[in-house]
Amino acid sequence: MPHHHNLIRYALDTVRSRVRFALAGETAARTTVAVGGFVWAWLAVDRLLEPPWWVRAAVFALAGALVLRWLWRHSLSALLTRLPDSVIAAWIERRHPELGESLLTALHADPHDPDPSHRVLVQAAERRAEQVLLEHEEPEVVDTRRLRPWFWGAAAILLTLVAGLALAPDASGVYLRRLALSSELWPRQVVLVAEQFTPDDNGRLVWRVPRDTPLELNVRADFTGGHVAPTEVQARLRQQDGARSRRQLAAIGEPTGGPDAHQAYRMKIDRLRQDLEVRLYGGDARLGPLLLVVTPRPTVTSVDVEVRPPSYTSDRPYTAPADAVDQVPEGAALTFQAQCNKPLRKVAATLTRGDVSTRLTADIAADGRRFTLMVPPVVDGGGVEITLLDQDGIDSQPAYRFPLRVQADTPPSIEFAVNGVGRVITPDAILPTDIAIDDDHGLGAATLTLTIGDWELPIQLPVGDVGDELTASPSVDLLALRSDPAARLPRPEPGERLQLQVSAEDLYRSSADPEARPHVSTSQTETFTVVTPEDLVARLEEREVNLRRTFEQTYDEARSAELNAARMDDAPDGVAADELARRRRLSMSRLVEQLSKLKHDVAGAGEGFRGILEELDNNRIQNDDLKERIDVRIVRPLDNISQRSLPELEGQARLAAKSLDDRPGEPALPEEASAKLRSTVAEMESALNEMKAVETYNEVLALLRGIIDDQRDLSEKTGDARKSSLKGLLLD
Repeated sequence: MPHHHNLIRYALDTVRSRVRFALAGETAARTTVAVGGFVWAWLAVDRLLEPPWWVRAAVFALAGALVLRWLWRHSLSALLTRLPDSVIAAWIERRHPELGESLLTALHADPHDPDPSHRVLVQAAERRAEQVLLEHEEPEVVDTRRLRPWFWGAAAILLTLVAGLALAPDASGVYLRRLALSSELWPRQVVLVAEQFTPDDNGRLVWRVPRDTPLELNVRADFTGGHVAPTEVQARLRQQDGARSRRQLAAIGEPTGGPDAHQAYRMKIDRLRQDLEVRLYGGDARLGPLLLVVTPRPTVTSVDVEVRPPSYTSDRPYTAPADAVDQVPEGAALTFQAQCNKPLRKVAATLTRGDVSTRLTADIAADGRRFTLMVPPVVDGGGVEITLLDQDGIDSQPAYRFPLRVQADTPPSIEFAVNGVGRVITPDAILPTDIAIDDDHGLGAATLTLTIGDWELPIQLPVGDVGDELTASPSVDLLALRSDPAARLPRPEPGERLQLQVSAEDLYRSSADPEARPHVSTSQTETFTVVTPEDLVARLEEREVNLRRTFEQTYDEARSAELNAARMDDAPDGVAADELARRRRLSMSRLVEQLSKLKHDVAGAGEGFRGILEELDNNRIQNDDLKERIDVRIVRPLDNISQRSLPELEGQARLAAKSLDDRPGEPALPEEASAKLRSTVAEMESALNEMKAVETYNEVLALLRGIIDDQRDLSEKTGDARKSSLKGLLLD
């Protein structure tokens, strides 16, 4: 019995192994056919379309899922299913009907069944199964005819794959690498190159272009390596908003030869305001997607300028916005500190001065958004031109220009006047001066120079720490200078000329020319003629006469104003009231104008006599009585008239003119104002009489001087005659 049982077990195990082997072979063959067929079919698709790696990965995943599902339905599920002995026995009984059900009966019989009849039946079934199995050493349950097409198909697929690898190893290598999701492209007869595009962090070919700027897309067909030129190059464009278009690139010139043989193509692109995707097609070449990314140009958002004035000015450095700096001092060094809207790669700066240009070096900060530009000391006007280049290769157009207006260091300005004397002076005169010197950056020295003939005396003016301005009023005392042993001033003789001049120099130092000297300025020359005291007094007397005659005219105008004021209220018969009112207004207006003019004329007369008085004092004319007459009896009364009487009278007249229409029945000029006018005219008459008295006094003095001079001449002639007589007597 055990022998029979082992034979049945052997038959079952053998059949199970053959079934599993057949299923495994079928699965392998089906897999080979499916994969090989897909490889050949995908070769055509990949060669034609060259999909990107992610498309290939998706297709491979989908194809793998479909193949796996197909294999599962046809062979893989059976291969992985457990095959029990009963199933194998049933397959064998169906394959060999002569077994009947003896094999299943022997397989499921209980060898320890207590029923003897059952054991007899089981033993008979086992013998029957054994007999049949012995007649068929290896039961055939697998139909090999169904498997042959798959094996032949798998063999054919493998043969074609091996042949492809052998016949086209390079192309096969490219295809295998593309199957491995490589980004490598298929070999081309045409190779298109767009050097304006560079890969970004995501591997995309990107060309960053400025917004609203015309562009030229340059492409070349590379001839090296046996490549050829395409018949045409076409661009397929897709804008960011989805709009699509196609354009053809124009061939530029003739193909070039040599190691860089190529044919150039160009396409002009209008001003871009949104990103643009470009795909190029030429022959069998495909290039793209090429992405034109619109980006703003680099711009300067803010600029501060640090101005460092030259050291001799003692001015402190200061920083201000560039647009607030209108001028910079000559010789100042500048530092531009700028902020930008995006990181920079390079800053090109040029300092232009006329036809001369100097390149400047800019220091870009670590973040790329700030840069510092040092400008050497500027001596001439010009400008700084700055061009920015960002990290995308986009420049700033046009260049930024910062004008430099240089405030030149000007020579000192001098205001010089000699007061209190005229153009003729006595040898002992005092010359009062008023000196005002102004310089933009400080004074170095100032000198008042006195010149008499070939003799010259420089008088240094103290500048000290006066800064930019010097105001001084030194007096040149000719008598004191003659007494000063250090000055050694010679006594000027009548007829000689004396000159005064002021010179000043600043602290200027030129950074461009170290040998340049400070600026020097000189004032106008004040020239004086030396005369005797008598001659000067005679000249002043002539001025007094002229002033008196002028004041007589002023007095006559005052009398005329008084008469006009008295006649303003006259009302001729037959004149309408409106006409009378108009005449009153006109007369009052004229009176106000007359009083204003009188005020200025009287003040001018007073200044004229005061000038005579000052000249008498400064020329050391010893005539106290004349000085007292002019000061007390003429100058002071005239000052009182021009500074008090006439201004008060003018104010009263203006008030009367304003209220004239409100006082139709009253005098045009109120009585108080009329009395003031009469008293003022009387004061002017008194001053005029004093002028005449002084003139008479001067005439008397002139007459006395003439008598004295005649007496002196007579004495000299008498002395000469006596000397001649004595000499004649001695000779006789």
